Amino acid sequence: INYPKHTNMPPRSRSRSRSTSRSKAATKSPSSKSPGRKKSPSRSFTKSRSRSASRPPAPTGNSVRVLTFNIRGFFDRFNERCPFMLDTITRVNPNIACFQECMVNNAGVDKMIAKSLSEHNNYSPYSFHSDASIVTNIKEYGTQGTDYDKVTVTIFSGLITAICLIVRIPIIGSILARLPLLLEKIREITGHITGVDIFSLYYVFLGPFFGISCVVDEKRCRIGSPKNDVLVYQPFETKTSKRLHLGTAQRIKIMGQDNKPLFWIVNIHYCSITNDVGKKIREEETQRVLDWMKPKLKETGGRVVIVGDHNTLMKKENVCKLYEKAGYSSAYKKVHGAEPKSTWPSGLKAIYMDVDGPMEGVCLDFIWTKGNLSVSNAGLAGDIPHKDDETLYPSDHVGIWADVEVS
Repeated sequence: INYPKHTNMPPRSRSRSRSTSRSKAATKSPSSKSPGRKKSPSRSFTKSRSRSASRPPAPTGNSVRVLTFNIRGFFDRFNERCPFMLDTITRVNPNIACFQECMVNNAGVDKMIAKSLSEHNNYSPYSFHSDASIVTNIKEYGTQGTDYDKVTVTIFSGLITAICLIVRIPIIGSILARLPLLLEKIREITGHITGVDIFSLYYVFLGPFFGISCVVDEKRCRIGSPKNDVLVYQPFETKTSKRLHLGTAQRIKIMGQDNKPLFWIVNIHYCSITNDVGKKIREEETQRVLDWMKPKLKETGGRVVIVGDHNTLMKKENVCKLYEKAGYSSAYKKVHGAEPKSTWPSGLKAIYMDVDGPMEGVCLDFIWTKGNLSVSNAGLAGDIPHKDDETLYPSDHVGIWADVEVS
């Protein structure tokens, strides 16, 4: 897919105050006749400077820069966000970048990011390792354990399986990979005009291309075996409920250039249900990830980095306590003494922006380290709006990066 291009824009240091009142209503004008966001700049991003934080200093010594970023798929003004998102990621210049809500396989957003980072670093080799989470769930467990009626699940699973087979045909696969982006644009236009949300009509076309991905700088790091190991969070009924979240986690063994193991990198994206059931599911998913990693600790000398969107949306979530109890510590907190006040919502405004959560802001994204790993620096990515549009951000989440080194 030919996505909007970007240029490596000059750094521009800015400060701003975060809005503390963001809701779906904010996307309407006072007259409620049209969206209240500013009209997107008509000129290309390549002709204007982005408002972005200045580049963080390069990692020191043998540090590896790790980034986690929920990039919001094809949703919420993707064509406008895409160049800004690429520029933001390139500025951070991570050695390992883990993405959630990433368009993968034929849709190739992770491939595009890897190419952008490679070009920025004199064509240094970058690899990408992805998992289409819904497809993996269907392959592993089919319709078992889901909390929906069997007819609906069977049809849904059958359609996605059929699409996965069809996308192997080069030309047809390319066309199908474009459909989610095209249909999302139609959805936004239709929503502005009629107020009708057509998402449910095309959700099935999103399944084969929606998931998580990890991009790795192979000049700085090597990939151990297996190259991309995947965990399905909820294979069958859990203690709380039937399978409500078709999510996965991925782990990759990161090696140094001397082929000695540095650490495991684990990319997660937990359940986003905003009630007590969702809260309990997140705790169960966290424990499954921790248990999944226990047998693998010896392979890297006990060193693990777990990153991602934890969706800790409820008050008194226990997810962080579970990590700390298992011997993990927050990289950002190590450096700054506290977690960021908010990593969601970023300030992005769109007609169908996600408003299911505390809109005053909450920290959902974390980098956790375990073992003899030191953190020399950490910061945020994508927390400042575009120069020409105060409602345009790289994503609805703010990314977090950290420089990690074996101590």
